[in-house]
Amino acid sequence: MNVVMQIQNLTSTYNLMNGLKFSFKKDVYTPYTTMTATFSYLCITNPKRIRLTIDGVMVHEGIIEHYQYEKNADGQTIKLKSKGYTSLLTQNEATPGLYSNITFNQLMETFLTIPNITHENNSSNSSYVYIEKNTDIWQAIASYCYKVFGRYPYISGTNTVTVTQKANPISFTKTTNEAYGWGMEYDYTNLLSHLHMADINGTYNTYNTADSSATQRNIYRHKHYDLDEQFLDNPATALQYKLKYSRRATQNAYCIYKGYDGEDLNDLFTLTGDGLISNKRISAIEINGDSNNIMTKISAYQDSFNI
Repeated sequence: MNVVMQIQNLTSTYNLMNGLKFSFKKDVYTPYTTMTATFSYLCITNPKRIRLTIDGVMVHEGIIEHYQYEKNADGQTIKLKSKGYTSLLTQNEATPGLYSNITFNQLMETFLTIPNITHENNSSNSSYVYIEKNTDIWQAIASYCYKVFGRYPYISGTNTVTVTQKANPISFTKTTNEAYGWGMEYDYTNLLSHLHMADINGTYNTYNTADSSATQRNIYRHKHYDLDEQFLDNPATALQYKLKYSRRATQNAYCIYKGYDGEDLNDLFTLTGDGLISNKRISAIEINGDSNNIMTKISAYQDSFNI
């Protein structure tokens, strides 16, 4: 594998290989990629950007959030943590107000322009988007996406905000003989049993819904909400959205293999010889390794947004 870790500071670009170890993650419910890395190198002053490329495919490009340089008896080491540029969508608030007949393109371009972030070209519009005070831009995107497309948005490539299903997904296949491991995971950490929402007058428990898949497991978690004005025309839809989101990643079939074949979120993956994953959309990608050897974990969630 040809693995290249590249750091830029204010004046120069550095390609880093010596002693490189890294861990990369990407998930349909996390609006940015994440990466940690350690490598042997002299101190790089004022680092501003990092890229990870594997066999010509750029899998991560983003901000260096934490950077540590250490010199000791064994040599000189740099440790860093990075998030993709789309993490800034969760750190910037949208301007409050009511926006009528707004398209996705307009939604992405109305509030502010953040460098290095792109978006799907889509002119589908919503009757309105209501932005409450202290709503970050990603929350606004997610609410819009559910209202118009009935799904949750995700990041394709390195920093492209995407609201529709991938029209031409690439199909990837591994056999059980090729795989290092495979299995199932179940996670009910976020599962809610009962959701309650107030009406426009502030009267609580006006709108209610429940999830029997939680109570059947003896999980009882009640959550109360003020009226979600994003769904003022149909408050019950707001509860369904919140219920579906609480079910995220509850079931996960995965495959681990040596190398990286270039998969992205919502491409199709099949593991033959076991029947565990058959033509399923990819929901998460984890890559761990160094400049010589890497292991990739491909996950396919089965939940309300990924079937």
